[in-house]
Amino acid sequence: MTVRLLALVTLTLAQALGQQFATIHVYRPKARIVARGIHPSIYCDGMELYRLHQGTFFTAKLPAGKHLITAGRSEVGQLIDMEPGKDYYFRFGHRNLLLSGFSASQPITLSLVSEDEARTEIQGLADETKTRRTEEK
Repeated sequence: MTVRLLALVTLTLAQALGQQFATIHVYRPKARIVARGIHPSIYCDGMELYRLHQGTFFTAKLPAGKHLITAGRSEVGQLIDMEPGKDYYFRFGHRNLLLSGFSASQPITLSLVSEDEARTEIQGLADETKTRRTEEK
């Protein structure tokens, strides 16, 4: 809760200073069986934005500029130079957890995807942004 409050204060301060923003959309398609129990947090520059459950997505505004968007506390993520007014779409995914254990590769992924691909896959997912607002009231 404290991290989200800090993020809100930072966002409000940035708006007051006239800073321009980009929008990120992060989603996690519904899984059949594999990795259903994993609920990673999504971070921007080390600050937690949301915890991502299966079959959900969220939207957040970030100041334009370079940001590191990561899944969990790992190196899995994307370093992106965000332009003002643009939207960026990220898909959370996972590899076969059993096989990744033998190969030493990261079992989770966070991929930058096209708007068309994301909009198709987001249809039918729960908006975590709206759920959180309702819970906080």
